[in-house]
Amino acid sequence: MTSPSLQLNTITIKDAALVDKILLAASCGYDALEMWAHEVAPHLLTEADWDIAEGRYLVRRPADSTSRSTMKSVLPIASEHGLRITGLIPGPDALVRWHDSLDDDILKSMFDTVDACVTLGGHYMILPVLGDGGSLQGTADNLKRIAEHAVPKGIRLGLEPMGHVQKCSRVPEALEVLELSGLGENVGLVVDCFHYFRAGQDVSAISAIGSDQIVVVHINDALNLPIEQLVGNKHRTYPGHGIFDVVGFCEAILDTGYNGPYSTEIMNEAYWMDDPTTVCRTSFETSRAAIDQALAQVS
Repeated sequence: MTSPSLQLNTITIKDAALVDKILLAASCGYDALEMWAHEVAPHLLTEADWDIAEGRYLVRRPADSTSRSTMKSVLPIASEHGLRITGLIPGPDALVRWHDSLDDDILKSMFDTVDACVTLGGHYMILPVLGDGGSLQGTADNLKRIAEHAVPKGIRLGLEPMGHVQKCSRVPEALEVLELSGLGENVGLVVDCFHYFRAGQDVSAISAIGSDQIVVVHINDALNLPIEQLVGNKHRTYPGHGIFDVVGFCEAILDTGYNGPYSTEIMNEAYWMDDPTTVCRTSFETSRAAIDQALAQVS
């Protein structure tokens, strides 16, 4: 079995300049990039998006946030350095509200993000369930509304369970949403190591997921804190540096037959203040080591 593709979710080196993120990812050995709308399509974000981005993710609003030039410049630079852009994360207000309050404005934001993903050459969009409002059926219905625009454009929807969200944190609820949506292969799961264990699951639950139901795997770890205190946008750490069984998680993923990409996604305020070269290199080396160790176990 060959070693899976490893890509960088660029929030890991949040404060590096956009061009530097691309250059660092390429120099460290990453195969591809998973990016955020505020980085590559800032013109799509609303005032509400920027308020949440600044508060939740400590994102600095650029002076040229209404410019469309950023999106046009990213793909040639990434291609020049041998990197693909595979996935896109929508604006924060849309992320918070889509699963429960998909009004016309949020739906338009989602459609615009789909179009941006197509322009960037991506093939999936990540949709986390960030709150307990609404029902699983309502979340599935909202997936279907977004899919009306995404599916004809060739964009797969990635539903991401959140470890702290009672409504949809664990594998059974996430799979129920997929079934209720009736979207088949056009929707799947983003299986994030941090959120998976934050929900109190052991690795055995992964066996219920079919390999074709996984869009992408997020690899990371958690700081040594009581599990109920862990917050996904600040308490992650490098794989193997924390409290979770990352190798066992990767081994269970591999056992499903999944052979798609893994994406390093580490949100840690201390890392954001550190040298981005060091953070990027360490994130790659620790992620690759965990995956390869798991690969050796299943080979």
